[in-house]
Amino acid sequence: GRQLTYRITDAGPEHDKTFRAVVLLDDEPFGTGSGRSKKQAEQAAAREAWQRLGPRSGSEPAEEEEDG
Repeated sequence: GRQLTYRITDAGPEHDKTFRAVVLLDDEPFGTGSGRSKKQAEQAAAREAWQRLGPRSGSEPAEEEEDG
């Protein structure tokens, strides 16, 4: 099967970091996103990857509630 992984990097001072996530599909970049937390960055990257996949099942992935 295909392998989906995330690569997370951060930048900025400890008190004001910005996280960047890259979704890798079989080690190829498939979507990117950034946010104030790792979770936000991963969700943004996943959203971009989902959009690149196109409408296959006619629905979007479920949104998760943000934790503050």
